[in-house]
Amino acid sequence: MRYTSLFCPKGEVIRWEQQVRLRHLTTRKYLCIDVDHQISLTDDNEDPKTVFRLHSVLSERDEIHFESYARIEHVLTGFWLHALKDEDYVRKQFRGVDESQEQSMKGLRWDTAQVRQVRARKK
Repeated sequence: MRYTSLFCPKGEVIRWEQQVRLRHLTTRKYLCIDVDHQISLTDDNEDPKTVFRLHSVLSERDEIHFESYARIEHVLTGFWLHALKDEDYVRKQFRGVDESQEQSMKGLRWDTAQVRQVRARKK
C-alpha cells in the first residue's frame, strides 16, 4: 500500500477509499496499528501508522453517508479491522477523569449494540 499525505480537512465530506485518521472520541487519541499488528491509541497525528481507508460493504455513492456499512483497512500494513465474534468488549472506567468537568462523557447515552473486541489481520 502507498501512503500519501492527502487527508480530508476537518468538517468535509469523507469519500470511500480516502485516507483518514480515526480519532477516539473520549481520549482524543488516534487509532494506530503497530509493527506487531497490535491495535492501540497514540497522540501523534503525524504517525503514518494511524492512516486508514474506508471501503464500502454495499455498492454506494462516493460519499460516506450516516449509517453506511464499511470495512476498515490499515494503509501501511494492508490489514483489516475485524470484530471478534465471541469476545465482547467491556467498557473501562477512565482513570483521573473528573466527571464534574464540562467535557465529561458521563451524560452520553450509549446505544444497545454489543461492543466487540477488535483485531487487525489480513483479509
